[in-house]
Amino acid sequence: MDCHQTKDRIPEWMDSVLSAEEAAAVGQHLARCVECRNEFKIYAKAWNALKSWPDIEPDPGYVSRFWGRLSLQKPWYEKLLEGARPGVTEKWFAPVFATAFLAIVVSSVTMYNTSVIVQTESVISSLTADDIEFVENIDLAENLEVIENIDFLEDLDVIENFDESNV
Repeated sequence: MDCHQTKDRIPEWMDSVLSAEEAAAVGQHLARCVECRNEFKIYAKAWNALKSWPDIEPDPGYVSRFWGRLSLQKPWYEKLLEGARPGVTEKWFAPVFATAFLAIVVSSVTMYNTSVIVQTESVISSLTADDIEFVENIDLAENLEVIENIDFLEDLDVIENFDESNV
């Protein structure tokens, strides 16, 4: 049995409610562990102090009076609404609701933007040197077809001029 389990079972061991096996395991652990033995001494002092207090019996009917008074009490929200003057709750409800709604919207947008930034940073950190060069030259890549067509037309002009000069 480890220290955590022993410390949890010390009060039960002191009350003799553990099974024989568990009680023996706690006793063996206490015999060899100084820290748990100190914990036991603290419990023993507290138990002895509690035993020295005299038993006090409540007045007859105390329990029924207690539960009777408790049942007559109103919940906190009813007390709050009773304390508010008529018309006051309507005046503060709209601003509180609007503020809460605004706070939720702002925090949602902020969380979304933060997640987008984190995703972008993770993508950028995983790029190779070739990928970075490609991104830097993205304008050329987007217009690659136009550039190839221009090169083809220039080559076509050269071929036409070559053919005309050989004729």
